[in-house]
Amino acid sequence: MSQFGLGLSMALYYKATRCGDPSIRREAAVILRERPSKNGVWDSLQAAQGAEWIIGIEDEKACGNNNISEDARER
Repeated sequence: MSQFGLGLSMALYYKATRCGDPSIRREAAVILRERPSKNGVWDSLQAAQGAEWIIGIEDEKACGNNNISEDARER
């Protein structure tokens, strides 16, 4: 298990679930999955799984648009 910075898992999860650019969202999820770490209560593999689930739902709602609109956001 590698360690790549305190609190980075939380920041990457936030970017994966809140960024409007789909390529940045996917890249953040990939980093979480490829660099497993645990920072306090944050487990990067669980965060990646949750982020990928949210990304999938929002991508379906966005219908192929390049940016995720507020209407397509999962709450």
